[in-house]
Amino acid sequence: SIVITGTPGVGKSTISKIIAKRLPGIHIDCGRVALNGGMTIEYDEKNKTHTIDETRLSRKLKEIITKYNSHIILEGHFIPKISKFSPELVFVLRCHPRKLINRLEKKKYSKRKIAENVSSELLDFCLKDAVLLFGKNKIFEVDNSMNQPNKTASMILRILESNVFPKFIHVDWISKLEKEDGLKEILKYIED
Repeated sequence: SIVITGTPGVGKSTISKIIAKRLPGIHIDCGRVALNGGMTIEYDEKNKTHTIDETRLSRKLKEIITKYNSHIILEGHFIPKISKFSPELVFVLRCHPRKLINRLEKKKYSKRKIAENVSSELLDFCLKDAVLLFGKNKIFEVDNSMNQPNKTASMILRILESNVFPKFIHVDWISKLEKEDGLKEILKYIED
């Protein structure tokens, strides 16, 4: 079993589906399970987001994982704690903030939602959640800024097949943007 997480727009669903097809395995989209299963507590109209019932989602995911004793690819920008679930590896997909803005604009996200998600990517929210939930030793960050899902999926599969897990390498967008002289531009986008 593996987990693929990351900010909305980084390519999680596309890459997870490719991996599930190639293994073969079972692709589980945490967000879809929560929404389709009525596991939301409320809808925040202002932020256009659902508040998920973590306990119910966690129980349902455990039930699905237990049912399918196969390669599980658990995907979502939010992964709840699941009793007795210990993935082999956790891949945190990353995307350069400028490219993330473009992707989310193409998906017709509101300016407010784009700014929120770019902030999350810049501040490593999904990475920090994954480290807290699964520990640093299982985490592998993958820069998917070039948006080459087949290539990224192949790289993840090679890592899984080799059983040689790469050393943790942190994707640091703040430092990268400072070197590109683009941090002010991204922060201005977020603030506007």
